[in-house]
Amino acid sequence: MEFEDQEFTPVDWQAYSNELQWLCQIKAGEFRLMGYEEVTGADIWACVLQMTKGKRALHEMVSTILGLQPGTFMHYATLSAWREGV
Repeated sequence: MEFEDQEFTPVDWQAYSNELQWLCQIKAGEFRLMGYEEVTGADIWACVLQMTKGKRALHEMVSTILGLQPGTFMHYATLSAWREGV
């Protein structure tokens, strides 16, 4: 099967919002196993939306969630807390 003639059309992630948020719940559970007890799926989701500006294809959103590192998340959380306090 050849793929050269087929054109790739990114899938809109918004149709899969519930599944992506479920994936964020799983990622939050992974963070909790590493000692980040207070992290929730909603926190991960907010971080991912901030990182991607909500303008990515489905596969990029999944990759961002699965590839999110604790240091990147903590940087986001620190900046968010600082902004809310200002």
